[in-house]
Amino acid sequence: MRIVTVTTIRNESDIIETFVRYHLQIVDRMFIINHRSCDSSSDILNKLKKENLPLELGEENSLDLQQGAILTRLARKAFEEYGADWVIPLDADEFLSSAQNGFVRDWVNDFPQDRIIKIPWRTYVPLSTDTCHENDVLKRIRSRRSKECPQYYKIMIPRPISLKKGGMIDAGNHRYVKKRYFKKKLKE
Repeated sequence: MRIVTVTTIRNESDIIETFVRYHLQIVDRMFIINHRSCDSSSDILNKLKKENLPLELGEENSLDLQQGAILTRLARKAFEEYGADWVIPLDADEFLSSAQNGFVRDWVNDFPQDRIIKIPWRTYVPLSTDTCHENDVLKRIRSRRSKECPQYYKIMIPRPISLKKGGMIDAGNHRYVKKRYFKKKLKE
């Protein structure tokens, strides 16, 4: 089973290396588009690529980021050119984890492939008691909200859904919607 993430980033030098190294323990390939970063994000990603990590890197220089359209295009590329079974759109400050003990990749095998899978979002919150000298954000920030209100979700898109025409990843990576949804919104 091939799992791919698709991501747009901008000025993520503080988190991008941790994001990439963490997720490459779970997924098979990462597609990352850098949108006009002016920090060292590009340098960090290029160094990771030189390590022969399974990264596909690109640049986007438009003034406004059309995140949904860009990630939809990347997801289609992942399905068509790489043969992905699942695509997961993520932001660079989002990390997949399992509430149960066990490896995150293990539970993907049990998901039905005839629908979009919604993963509940958990918000971790930095506290003044966190160890400020710890560079690894996953070790430094350990506290999370007791209740998410509202509850947001990230999505996982299976290959069979991608073959249906007309779907698109919504900005924010929280939904996969039909194109007619966008036409309706424009008319309102």
